Amino acid sequence: MNEPESVAPVIAQNTLASLVVQLSRAVEQTSELLEAATDLHRKLTELHGSLTEPLVDLEHLLAEAQKHTPKQPG
Repeated sequence: MNEPESVAPVIAQNTLASLVVQLSRAVEQTSELLEAATDLHRKLTELHGSLTEPLVDLEHLLAEAQKHTPKQPG
């Protein structure tokens, strides 16, 4: 049973329209994920920046403390 030729293009157009909507949603979700990843990266960069200086200071304090700590005979 053959469908009339005028129906086939409508089916293809409906399928194409559905795919375009799906692709649009995927692009929107990807954009949202990219924004979230960018925000997370910014927060991690800030955290790294706020921790680096105190850790370097602590390293210097520990190095100084080791200089002034008597060595145990061993």
